Amino acid sequence: MAQLPIIKGALSMKVRWLGHSCIEIIGQNHILIDPDYLREPLPDIDYIFITHGHEDHLGKVAEIQAGAVLAAKDVCEITRGQEVPMRRLFAVEPGDVVENVRVLVGYSSVGLLSELWARLRGRRHEFAGGTPLSFLVEDDPSTCPWSSGTCPGPFVLGPKDQGRQVQGPRTEGSGHGLSFLHPGDGHKAPQGVNPDIFCLPYRHVAWRDEWYQRQLTALVESLHPRYVIPIHHDIPPWQADPQELVERVSAQVVVPTEWVEFT
Repeated sequence: MAQLPIIKGALSMKVRWLGHSCIEIIGQNHILIDPDYLREPLPDIDYIFITHGHEDHLGKVAEIQAGAVLAAKDVCEITRGQEVPMRRLFAVEPGDVVENVRVLVGYSSVGLLSELWARLRGRRHEFAGGTPLSFLVEDDPSTCPWSSGTCPGPFVLGPKDQGRQVQGPRTEGSGHGLSFLHPGDGHKAPQGVNPDIFCLPYRHVAWRDEWYQRQLTALVESLHPRYVIPIHHDIPPWQADPQELVERVSAQVVVPTEWVEFT
């Protein structure tokens, strides 16, 4: 696919976390990533991106009647089995660009070892994991429908200052566009990108949890995001409290259970 030019300047991106690893974005396009949600997304979605084929990442894709569904080829086959029409399925791979979304290599937990650990914790995946992908959303400010103001809300975690608006310095004239990285549910992410907003798969694990938490902290610091959105922390038996991240990472930790506009 041909890469579209990114127009630099001031912009904003409106984001909601819908539960599990599901993120809804309104900016240049209306995007849903990993459609297994606890809160309903808005209608008229343009694109649905799936990081890998486990049911807690694509479980409700068949309930969404609009939008092109993009995933790795083997994950598209899994999705087709969920009665999603073939005309809506598009196989992508690292290096592809779909409008303002770059497809990158993924590190989600798939395969035999991942399944073994899940079963040891009493969880069995209904679908095979397939080939994992990550998605980098880079918004084009010239067509963003939410280009001014901020949405206040009690979504920024901190020891004393919950409820701040999620607003950073405007980037007009700086040659920098707002970017958002969703890596799925692994504790690694593509290197060489520095997203403004990073979805961190946050959870506790049964074995070597202290080491695992250090890995997550190191991952965030290596990417230098301005904001971190914890995801995947509400899935048993790996639940975790996002408040724990506040003192561990230098980025601002945000849990957008309602719309939050990043600028």
